[in-house]
Amino acid sequence: YLYKAQKKIVMKLTSLSLVYTLLITVSCSSTIYLPKSNASRLNPFDEIIILKNDSSYMIPFRKYPGHNEIRYMVRDTIPAIEPVYLLIKEELSSEGFNCTIWETLPKSKNNVIYLTYQDYWERDFKKYMHMLVINVWNPEDEIIFKVVSYSHSKGLHNYPTPTKQVPLMIDELAKHLNP
Repeated sequence: YLYKAQKKIVMKLTSLSLVYTLLITVSCSSTIYLPKSNASRLNPFDEIIILKNDSSYMIPFRKYPGHNEIRYMVRDTIPAIEPVYLLIKEELSSEGFNCTIWETLPKSKNNVIYLTYQDYWERDFKKYMHMLVINVWNPEDEIIFKVVSYSHSKGLHNYPTPTKQVPLMIDELAKHLNP
């Protein structure tokens, strides 16, 4: 009788591990992609000005809009959850770019590009960053590059955070910025 009970327990654990493995296989990881690239409009620059953003946006639970639609899903504007601008500056500096952080857009400066960002958060079992959008602008107010970190809509979340995503995003962006 003990042998049969042990066998049942082993079979249950095996089936649970198979289910867990399957869930991990289809788990929700984040994707980094570059939906907008207009490298021909990138002029030589000496500095990247990062515009500090003091707010984060919350979107409803289990809504998965794309990067163009997400601004219409914002449920609440809250104080910035994490200092994304510091992470961006640190990563860009480690890639060899000269960066400064500004509170507001400076009046005309020569040989600069501007970087803005917005983070969108959602609550699941815990709060996680659903999307982070980084835009690189030229002085003529044109978006040259847009880099997006997007958490997929199906499966388990890997609970992305700026700390996890910004290095990957800046790595992708740095491939396109040639100072």
